[in-house]
Amino acid sequence: MSKILTQAGLLSAAQTLRTGIAEIKTLADVESSGQGFLDDGRVTIRFEPHIFHDRTKGRYDATYPQLSYPEWNPKIPRSTEHSYQLFNQACDLNATAAVLSSSWGMFQVMGFNFANCGCNNLKQFVSLMEKSEDSQLERTVIFLLTTGLDDELREHRWEDLARLYNGKQYKKNQYDTRLASRFAWHTAHP
Repeated sequence: MSKILTQAGLLSAAQTLRTGIAEIKTLADVESSGQGFLDDGRVTIRFEPHIFHDRTKGRYDATYPQLSYPEWNPKIPRSTEHSYQLFNQACDLNATAAVLSSSWGMFQVMGFNFANCGCNNLKQFVSLMEKSEDSQLERTVIFLLTTGLDDELREHRWEDLARLYNGKQYKKNQYDTRLASRFAWHTAHP
C-alpha cells in the first residue's frame, strides 16, 4: 500500500470539511511543505522543547537544556533530522512526554491532540500517523471538526486558523500570511 496522499483521500476530506482541495493542500504546504514522510520512510515530525518542558514540568531544563526550556524558540529544531535527534533523546527520558510534545505528519498535529484526532491512546495515534498520508489527513479532518477549526479553514480566516492551530506565536513564523499566500497559489494552479 502506498503511503502517498491520494486524490480520493483529498476528495473525501474536502467533502467532509465542506471545503475545497486547495484549502487542504494549503494547510499541508505550510505545515510540512506537503510531506508526511521523509525519504527514508519515517513520518515527518517536529519536536517542541517548550512543550516537553510543560509536559515534564521543567524537570529536564537544567540537565538537558536543548530538549526542555520554557519559551518557544522558532530556531530549534533546525530541521526534521534535528527533530528526530531531540525526539529520540527525549524518548530516553520520558517517551510519553516526547510523543505528546511532537507534531506529526503532513499536517503537523501535536501528539497531545491524539484524542481530538479520534484516537483512544498515543500508540493508536502514532500508528495511524505512520500508516499513510491519507491516514494523516483523516486524523487531521477529525481534529479540525472536533476542535471547530473547519470553519476557519473553509472561510479562509487564515489569521484565526493560524492562531488556533499554531498557537499565540503564529505571527513570528507568519503562519497567517503563508496560509493566504499558499492558498492564492493553489487557487491559481488547481
